[in-house]
Amino acid sequence: MHGDYRSGNFLYDAEGSIRAILDWEMAHIGDPLEDLGWALDPLWSHHNPERPAGLVSREHAIAFWEQASGLKADPRALFWWEIFASLKGAAIWISAAREYGDGRNTDPVNLFSGWYCLAFHNKVLADRLAGVGA
Repeated sequence: MHGDYRSGNFLYDAEGSIRAILDWEMAHIGDPLEDLGWALDPLWSHHNPERPAGLVSREHAIAFWEQASGLKADPRALFWWEIFASLKGAAIWISAAREYGDGRNTDPVNLFSGWYCLAFHNKVLADRLAGVGA
């Protein structure tokens, strides 16, 4: 698993072909749905969860992933990985805010992450979990 596969972590050429994948620090062995769940996260979709990365419909994104991977995206398993993605994001944003607050890393991106991204993922988690068992 790449661990951070999303819009913004790849380079592409003038024809739109991906030429390089960036940010491999979270790469690990795991369930391929983890990367799909992270890529579908609403934070990367500019507040439109029906258009991952602001590009294509959610259904098309999942269909593209299935075609490219040769795997089937089980909806229940994908839902779990989407919750995991938001929780993973929250942990990253808490860590970033702590780094900033403690003065270990004064990059304002860490401050923004702890303020905006954490609140965003908290809301996503609350909304998703509110629907569980309903």
